[in-house]
Amino acid sequence: MKLAVWRKEQKMTQAAMAAALGVSQPYISQIERAHNAMMPGKDVLVKIYELTGGKVEPNDFVDLPERSAA
Repeated sequence: MKLAVWRKEQKMTQAAMAAALGVSQPYISQIERAHNAMMPGKDVLVKIYELTGGKVEPNDFVDLPERSAA
């Protein structure tokens, strides 16, 4: 699940999420962008995973091609 989707489902602002993660609101904006998104650092990835109860995983920040089961 994308971070922005989870955040909006929770009715959480970028500012509130930033405060919960100990980062700035512009940082949240950068990692949520559809184009030119920034990969969060390892510590922030762990905090995001914990904050979202595992609904947003590190791989959710990487657009990987779909793979079919062989």
